[in-house]
Amino acid sequence: MPMINTFGVIGGDERMKYLAQSIAADGYPVCVCGLEKLGTCRGAAECDLPQLAAKSSVILLPLPATKDGLFLNAPYAENEIRLDDDFARLFMHKTVCGGMLQRLTASSSLWREIEPEDYYRREELAVGNAIPTAEGAVGIAIREYPGTINGAKCLITGFGRIGKNLAIILRSAQKGRSHANARVRRAAVDVPRDQQKVRSHFQHCARKGFDFACAHAANARYAHHRACLRTRRHRFEACGRIAPACHRRALAARPRRAEDGGGVYQRGGLQYFGGVVIDMPTLAFAMCGSFCTFEKALAQLALLRKDWDMLPVMSETAYTTDTRFGTAESFHERIENICGRKIIHTIAEAEPIGPKRLADAVLVAPCTGNTAAKIANAVTDTAVTMAVKSALRVSMPVVLSLATNDALGASCKNIGLLMNTKNIYFVPLGQDDPIKKPNSLVAHFDLIPETLANAVRGEQLQPVLR
Repeated sequence: MPMINTFGVIGGDERMKYLAQSIAADGYPVCVCGLEKLGTCRGAAECDLPQLAAKSSVILLPLPATKDGLFLNAPYAENEIRLDDDFARLFMHKTVCGGMLQRLTASSSLWREIEPEDYYRREELAVGNAIPTAEGAVGIAIREYPGTINGAKCLITGFGRIGKNLAIILRSAQKGRSHANARVRRAAVDVPRDQQKVRSHFQHCARKGFDFACAHAANARYAHHRACLRTRRHRFEACGRIAPACHRRALAARPRRAEDGGGVYQRGGLQYFGGVVIDMPTLAFAMCGSFCTFEKALAQLALLRKDWDMLPVMSETAYTTDTRFGTAESFHERIENICGRKIIHTIAEAEPIGPKRLADAVLVAPCTGNTAAKIANAVTDTAVTMAVKSALRVSMPVVLSLATNDALGASCKNIGLLMNTKNIYFVPLGQDDPIKKPNSLVAHFDLIPETLANAVRGEQLQPVLR
């Protein structure tokens, strides 16, 4: 049995090291894991993960507990700590605390039994954390804005804890020229009918010629930012989340830098789209009924999750069919654990993907010959074909990862039509068994990330046939 009042501190940044040392200074036994690169933690015992779980009655996880839903947030650990059932099982019948636990709890169904406590929901912590977050936003603005902060005009969208602190900081540096807009926050948390009023306000702010802006997660998903984003004078920075999927397409109207190329790139630990700081782009990952390639697709899904926010989509057949390759329910659980979202599997759910900018690109992997034929001939009778139609409606890139036994037979005509269709790109493909299946073509799934990177820039990865 674990010792009473023994604390286990796992992963996180330097804050977790100071936390462990503080608890140890109060006289409590402390075990630490996942902080190896920070050196010795004074007063705490270093343990491996199983040892820590066995000794500790209270487990303290970082803030956020995970950034990608696949691995614990542990940048100073010697080895990555994967989030799965085995990880969750270590903490059964223990008190577990962590910050921003949504993606952690989605990684395993066992967390429902553990019922971890999210300490970031405590108001006093959220208020205290708002100050360093606001200071971090100012640091980004100073580094990225070509002019001086003193005297610049800044538009703050959202007026919660972070926005209020940010307004105070910027006002002191800008001679009172920061503009904190409380109305935006009300529109973000209240009813959609306020959006027209807020959109008009943003257009007014754009005409005022603000030099840069700071946006927040609470309101960033609303399209009323678009008017401001289209003004070419502005440089936008992020306190938390900026330029989400609903309006990144509007950024195409802004001047592009050479390293940008119109797509997503990273510099200085930050991710950019169209020269604007963002958290990560969103990918609608659609799956059809080529069940034999599901494992390849899921491997790529987990890989892409590090660089993309994932929106899973499945055709009705893929969503409901049990095969020798696995049950439908088991695939549902794996996909939703990786993505941290429920699967879209109906036409009605898939239709808004394009018009509401719920994604920045659509990937169909695997794409069957049946689905390719429907896309080529404008047949929309599944969630996947609706997702593709919805994306093409707004000129969103669509990437097809084919897997079909008749690609060089009956499906060849449809593939040819799609290769000549604007905004559709193919993952390079080749014959998987020329002797036994001479008409079969299967995409090289390992080339999906590279194909997506090129598709975002409007380029087809070459050669297509390999």
